[in-house]
Amino acid sequence: MPILSMTGFGRGRAAEGAVSVTCDIRTVNNRFFDLNPRVPAVFMPLENRIREMVAARLARGRVDLFLSVREPASETHAPKIDAKLAARLLRQVKSLQKELGLSDEIDTAFVLSQPGVLVAEEVGRDIDRSWPLIEKAADKALTALIRMRKKEGAALARELKTQIGGLQAAVKKFESAIPWP
Repeated sequence: MPILSMTGFGRGRAAEGAVSVTCDIRTVNNRFFDLNPRVPAVFMPLENRIREMVAARLARGRVDLFLSVREPASETHAPKIDAKLAARLLRQVKSLQKELGLSDEIDTAFVLSQPGVLVAEEVGRDIDRSWPLIEKAADKALTALIRMRKKEGAALARELKTQIGGLQAAVKKFESAIPWP
């Protein structure tokens, strides 16, 4: 059985329609299993599922997991107009026009283009709908990570065998040079 290294990296991607998920997992040596998930705030309720999934396939090591979810803004945000701010702005602009003797018209586009009048507000999402894509991307990342860890472990095993062979040769050399009773 080859030695399994605890150091490695894996990336997995999954997409459906305009939604895409990327999961990067990096591990380094550690005696214990220590998962550090970094997920967008909206997906924090899914951390336990992610933890269980990773723990089912990795027993040891410090594990850094980075999750990125790209969704069209039309699915995650809704336009919101602050009518009170717009009215206050319009009153101030009209007051300025009167004070300066200006008569040009104020159009809707001008009012909407002012900071804070039109904003994109995050809408509630059904994060459970995103789970299958997150799970698929994480599974691909874990598979790539484990493949890399096995490769690193095999290289480590070869190096250790070489070192052991050198030590055994040195021991034989010393044994032949030292008279034994």
